[in-house]
Amino acid sequence: MVDLLRFGAAGLVLSYHLFRLDIWNAVESSAGNPWLQALGKVSDYGWMGVELFFMISGFVICMSSWGRCLGDFFISRTTRLLPAYVFAVLLTAALLFTFRDGGGNEPPLTTVLGNLTMIQGLLGIPLLDHSYWTLMVELMFYLCFAVLVFFGLTYKRVLAFCILYTAISLIAQASKEDFLIVLTRPDYTSFFVFGVILYLMYQFGSSLLLTGILTGSGILCAISLSHHVDEHIAVGERVNFAMALPIMCGFFVVMIAVAKGWLNWIQAPVLVTVGALTYPLYLLHQTNGHIVIRLFRDDVPAWLLLTCLVSGLLVLSYGIHALIEKPVGSAMRRSLRANFAQIRAAEPKSVESPR
Repeated sequence: MVDLLRFGAAGLVLSYHLFRLDIWNAVESSAGNPWLQALGKVSDYGWMGVELFFMISGFVICMSSWGRCLGDFFISRTTRLLPAYVFAVLLTAALLFTFRDGGGNEPPLTTVLGNLTMIQGLLGIPLLDHSYWTLMVELMFYLCFAVLVFFGLTYKRVLAFCILYTAISLIAQASKEDFLIVLTRPDYTSFFVFGVILYLMYQFGSSLLLTGILTGSGILCAISLSHHVDEHIAVGERVNFAMALPIMCGFFVVMIAVAKGWLNWIQAPVLVTVGALTYPLYLLHQTNGHIVIRLFRDDVPAWLLLTCLVSGLLVLSYGIHALIEKPVGSAMRRSLRANFAQIRAAEPKSVESPR
């Protein structure tokens, strides 16, 4: 079910980036095209898929890290994120260089190289694709969570982490301390914590303490959501908190249903494949989608262009998963495990002192 949720979150973000009318403003009939107008209204709140992503991430990272050491955590995250990401950056750069007439700007080589690191935000380098900004938020969460993994995940330690992580993010927001803001990204902390607490409920059952922390995190999520709505209003988007809040509550309900096991009946092998498409689809859709739309929107009916574009992105995402993520990720895992084994073997053996 988590795989289906991931794909749904990616679909929301894709709709926000590709269906809105401002993307189609070169089509003279777009303003009077009821089909495009309907899609535009549906996609107004698609940006909230990011909030859902972060909740799912908190749940999944806690689940996948349980019982693992720090080396396993590093290998898991590195081999999961890097292969598809590097390919997506190179493909996007190639399209920007090739189809500048499609509205793309030729990126400097330093921009391409900086984006390959996935920490371009820390280097002061612009994003090659704006969707990449969420990866930096994820990396900061991984960095904080890695400290917990180092000591080993237990119920008590994870609970303490959630409380401390939330407290530090609130201090960062109040103090406006740059280092803490970069480290915790206060506007998104509560979404990760919400997912982590839900995993504790999933693993150990509900309790008054967990319910209280979950409720507090949900309130902080709502406050963060109001800030995000204000940011979208500031750039002229027609959204409001009264509509966004029920959507988020829907996310909460679905996530709680997953944690409670109420949706365990939704199982099918195809869902694993659907979930695997999520990450490459997210990486590919925005800049590349915009280039394709700008190249063909004046000559191809909108419904046909969007159908072909989304279908093409799905096929390409599957190709990346099958031909890049699986073989490259597998090879990286074998190599990194050997590297860590070599590091452990190089450590001096402890010598017992004679009695």
